[in-house]
Order: sequence, then structure tokens, then C-alpha cells
Amino acid sequence: DELIPLGKVKDFAPYITKIKASGAQALLTGNWGPDMNLLIKAGIDAGVDLGYYTFYAHLAGGAVAIGPGGDGKVRAVQSFNENIAPEIGNAETEKWTKDFRDKFPFDFYSAGFRTIFEYVQLAVTKAGSMDVTKIAYAMEGLEHKDFLGYDSVMRKDDHQLISEYFVGVFKKGVKYDSEKTGLGWATEATILAKDLMQPTTCKMKRP
Repeated sequence: DELIPLGKVKDFAPYITKIKASGAQALLTGNWGPDMNLLIKAGIDAGVDLGYYTFYAHLAGGAVAIGPGGDGKVRAVQSFNENIAPEIGNAETEKWTKDFRDKFPFDFYSAGFRTIFEYVQLAVTKAGSMDVTKIAYAMEGLEHKDFLGYDSVMRKDDHQLISEYFVGVFKKGVKYDSEKTGLGWATEATILAKDLMQPTTCKMKRP
């Protein structure tokens, strides 16, 4: 285990040296933004043979920082990547994301936020009111097919949105590359909402 001062390290080479000396085969990191980008770049530049397991490598700047040296080595937990729709044959979502790519110079990876707003819309419609308490109660137990067509649910117990997650690997040979690098995210695993539904100890107080 290694903790770093958030946003203060500019040279991750000493950390990579320590990781290499340990004989580790994989690096699991919760870093994000510049910290994560610099960490992975340092490892790849040093030629360390590591598998990188991340939560945020697919976000802005990650693909450029990783580069071709990370082909097949970097994985990320994702709520969306632009290759999922063609992988599962969802033409409507693929068209939407392709139109986004044509219009904006960056990747679309925020489908989870879209789902959140769809739940708000559904709850407002169900409540027939803009009263926030009525909307909150209307959300309880709502079910919805998301942007990709997967089932999601707003858990009644604690108002947690439960939706699918994916594990993507950064590699060549995908239909849509990331940040014009020639590499993109291919889905290795899909975990459905029903398989992520764990018991909760939350005792949410309601008005």
C-alpha cells in the first residue's frame, strides 16, 4: 500500500522504482486526473511490465497519458465507453455517441450522469409536482432502462441508483479510439445491476 499527497507529486519515477523492486505484477490505483495520468505514464515510460487496474483511466487525458505503450495493459471500471454500444448491437446509442464525437473534440463517457437526470425526470412526472419531498418519495423503487438498454433501479432503502458497470481494457483494434490515440476501450466484463445489489445497513430518515 502506498499513499501519496494528492495533487502534489510531479515525478512518479520513485514510486515506479519501488513498485518494480517489489516484483508486483499489477498496480491497483484509485488515483484520478493528473496524478493517475502521471503515475501510469511513468510506469510505461520506464518499461515496467505491469497490469494497471484503475477507476478513472478512461476519463479526460488518460488515453493520451497512457499512449501506445499501454496497449492491453490498462483497465478501468466504467459506467460507459464509446465501444459498448457497437459491441452489444445498440445502433441508437452508437449513433448518438458518434454524433457527439463528430461535434465535440473529446470522448463521451458520462452516460451515468444522463441516467441520473432521467431518473429525476421520471420522478417529477410520477409525482406530478415540483415539490422536492414528493419527488424524493416518487424516486423510491423506480426502475428504468438506461442509455444502453440495461436495467437500473433506484433502491428504496437508501435512494442509491444501482446500474451496470463494465471493465474496459485500453487497446488497439477497437471501432472508436480514445482522444485520437489510435487505441480505445474494449469491454472485458459486464456486471449487471442485479449482481451489484448488495444488502445495506442504511436507515435513511424520511420527512
